[in-house]
Amino acid sequence: MNSWERIASRLLQRLRLDSVRGKILAFTVLATVLTSVTTVWLAYSQGKRAVTQTIATELVGVSSQAANEFGLWLKEREFDLKTFSNSYEVTENITRLTAGAGASARASTGRLTDYLNSVRERTAEYHELVVFDLAGNPLASSPVRPRLQTLPEGWAGKIKNGDPVIGKPSWDSAGRMMTVVIAVPIKPAGRRPLGAIAGRLDLRTAAATLQRLARGHAGIAYLVSYNGERILSSARNAMMPLHGKVDGAAMRHLNTESREVVEYHNPEGVAVIGTLRQVAESNWGVLTELTQAEGFNLVNRFRNITILVLLCLFAVVGSLAYLLGLMLVRPLERLTRGAARVAAGDFDVTLPVLTGGELGYLTTVFNDMVAQLRANMLEVDAINERLREKNLQLQRLSLTDPLTGLDNRRHLMEVLEQELKRAARSGEEFALLIMDVDHFKTYNDAFGHQAGDEALIAVAGILKSSVREVDCAARYGGEEFVVLLPATGLDRAAEVAERICEAVRHAKVPGGQITVSVGVASYPAQGISLDSLIASADAALYHAKREGRDCVVRADWSSFGHATTQG
Repeated sequence: MNSWERIASRLLQRLRLDSVRGKILAFTVLATVLTSVTTVWLAYSQGKRAVTQTIATELVGVSSQAANEFGLWLKEREFDLKTFSNSYEVTENITRLTAGAGASARASTGRLTDYLNSVRERTAEYHELVVFDLAGNPLASSPVRPRLQTLPEGWAGKIKNGDPVIGKPSWDSAGRMMTVVIAVPIKPAGRRPLGAIAGRLDLRTAAATLQRLARGHAGIAYLVSYNGERILSSARNAMMPLHGKVDGAAMRHLNTESREVVEYHNPEGVAVIGTLRQVAESNWGVLTELTQAEGFNLVNRFRNITILVLLCLFAVVGSLAYLLGLMLVRPLERLTRGAARVAAGDFDVTLPVLTGGELGYLTTVFNDMVAQLRANMLEVDAINERLREKNLQLQRLSLTDPLTGLDNRRHLMEVLEQELKRAARSGEEFALLIMDVDHFKTYNDAFGHQAGDEALIAVAGILKSSVREVDCAARYGGEEFVVLLPATGLDRAAEVAERICEAVRHAKVPGGQITVSVGVASYPAQGISLDSLIASADAALYHAKREGRDCVVRADWSSFGHATTQG
């Protein structure tokens, strides 16, 4: 298989189109729809580009006109202030005020205040007019107690250079309006500046201009600062304070795209398109926005209709292709499902042979193959069952002593390890009995090995009947046995050992009678490790041997290698 065939095969598998029916469906849909999708996409792109250009023309026109009018408005206000500053009343009185104090200065202040009041009465756009000296101290004002006490930041250098100063617009909560401070130098002809005259302007006139220019056009126009803060709006609530600012990245794009609109999200999170024009000789700009949903409404409707048509086309063509594929591949699907059932282990499969030719022959061969597999699987199941039984027997033999039927030493050690870990976690105690058949070698020599085996079997039977289901009784080796008693203290374990000794003493064996000696130890009192616990019980067992056998001895450990015993 070539590399392109492998790639195509993997792609069809991932798209779940690797079946014959899927390939027919995919080919039909692609052949029918691909051209339509390409044509519609090109039409949509061209339509969106044309709409965008139309919107850009309209928004740029509103922004440019508003920016020009704002620039003229600012120039007019600066010209007004320059006219006021060149008045004889201003220049002469500020000269007298800066030259001295006393009655003459007070008289100059009064005349200057009267002049400012008269000017303010004739120009409604100025809420306040204040004359400042070059140190920034107010000398005279209209009204008498103005709110304007300081000039905008960086005013001194501009005033000394003879340049006007425009402050940042701010919200006047008392007058419920936006205001801005404009100041120009007071500079008699041929002399250095003596101070500055500043006016706090009411921006309602500017807001009305913004509303007038935006009327009849889609979208909203804003007067914004250089950092994106919105000052005025052409909306109905234009003189309410505006919150939020245009994102910095959007402002950078707006400042660089002179002839295009920019798509971004406004401070309210709405997707908009907008354009920005700077107001001459200021840090302001006019931003005109239109929501993308409103601007691209016609294009979006065309897109939605196109998508609907395409979906209908997909449905019709897909249905026809599906029916065609169904007629061609139904026999193959039956074979596929049958093979899947066989692969899953279900051999009770027989497919109907409804057609002749290659598919009929293939179905017949498939049925013969499944019948043969079914017969083979029955035979394999029988063999597996016999193997399972043998494995269970081997498992039992690996864990038990073949003579006594008790657990063997290896299994005992595994159980002891688990019980030690469990007791260490839970803090419970457990006990260990180690017992040995007394004089077993003599018994074997006197009565024979078969009698010895019967004696060991008898002891094992007594252990099985004397312990609980949770206990573990094991043949440790030779004539030695071990009993694990979970959740059992030393006293209770000693009682169990006494019952075992008593039962062994009365057991019927070929030699007449046998006895056992038992050593008892408990965790953690006589050992916190497996080795120390076994050593404690073993030491107690040997003490029982020295005491005359046929008895139970308990081990109480205080340190390794030392024990006290009691019978």
